[in-house]
Amino acid sequence: MRIAAFTLFEMIIAMALLSIVIALVYTSVTMAGGRASGYSKSAGEHLELLAFTQHLEEDLAMASYVVYHQDDSFVIVNYDTTQINYHIENGFLYRQKEAVSDSIKVHNIEANTLESTTPKERILLRELWVETQLFGQPLRLYFFKEYYASNHLLML
Repeated sequence: MRIAAFTLFEMIIAMALLSIVIALVYTSVTMAGGRASGYSKSAGEHLELLAFTQHLEEDLAMASYVVYHQDDSFVIVNYDTTQINYHIENGFLYRQKEAVSDSIKVHNIEANTLESTTPKERILLRELWVETQLFGQPLRLYFFKEYYASNHLLML
């Protein structure tokens, strides 16, 4: 009577095929995890940049005036005299409003200013270009502040 069983050679072939299948599954799972992690990081980077730019746009829109300093820092003065400070430090543009602070990484900032004709003679920020990076690509953001004739009365 013969007993049905696998030979040693058949077992080695089956184990080799199983090893190949496991290696393929492991590689696929690892690559998918890496892509998901990269996407999550990119999405987070995009959301941070979007939030910062929205804050800056809102701050400029609500500002009575924006005083620019030669060290690429500026102070946004609101109608109610509250202030929001922006300054560059260690390659980051920081926003400080009361106890809340946030930042974005920047490569360069360019500003277009005008000198006020008020008695305090401040240098006012009119346009701002911020060079940063998004998804590994350079990105240049543009912001502006419009001053109306009525604002000169508020800056006295």
